[in-house]
Amino acid sequence: GTVTFTNADTFTGTTDIQAGTVILSNGGELSGTSSVTVSGGGSLKLDNTTTNDANRVSDSAAVSLNQGTIDFTGNGSADSGETIGAITLSGGVNKINITPGASHAAVLTAESLTQSNTQAVIEFSGTGFGTSGNNPRMFFTTAPALTNGILPYAVVNGNDFAGYDGTNGIAPYSAYYTGDINGAVSTDNVKISATNDITDNRTVNSLIVAGNYNVTGAAGTTLTVGSGGVIYTGNTTVSVPTLAFG
Repeated sequence: GTVTFTNADTFTGTTDIQAGTVILSNGGELSGTSSVTVSGGGSLKLDNTTTNDANRVSDSAAVSLNQGTIDFTGNGSADSGETIGAITLSGGVNKINITPGASHAAVLTAESLTQSNTQAVIEFSGTGFGTSGNNPRMFFTTAPALTNGILPYAVVNGNDFAGYDGTNGIAPYSAYYTGDINGAVSTDNVKISATNDITDNRTVNSLIVAGNYNVTGAAGTTLTVGSGGVIYTGNTTVSVPTLAFG
């Protein structure tokens, strides 16, 4: 079900959203809550469409996502911002959607981003995410640790691994190795846009297969993805004799 708060609620307990949706709009706030857990397909919506409110959730409230979603919607008359506590990915596929109002920025800031479960992943979603101007941006007070330039458990708009910088925050990584995979080295984030055949054992940092292409391997070869990060954006088959992670 859906619960909508349009006035401030200052209770100081924990907020647990399981499978349902909590909407904070107009004057709706949970500014006293000590922590927020969103799980089981649930979502927390911070909606500034009508009223711009920069304190819908306590700045120190820790957020745990386990197959959960945060939706942050900006205002059409002024820039919108929100600050929350540390975000922990505790399981499942998670999502943060940011939608700015017309001609205004929307910026979400959290204390930090960590995994408590290495199987947990997250997608950051929004048109122009992580680019300058009136586009959606996500910052962390403590920058997340990158593995050879990427967050291997995070993607932007489903197509690219997430990187991070102090200017735009979470942003699509762009410095991919795009040549034949046989020329890649262990620190490369590889993006393939053609069928590739591995001729010997190969280690890369991450792998994106962009389109309907296949990755094959000669007998006895192993493809190791050091960070564990793999994205397929089309109808892809990876049929190497051994595919290893880490």
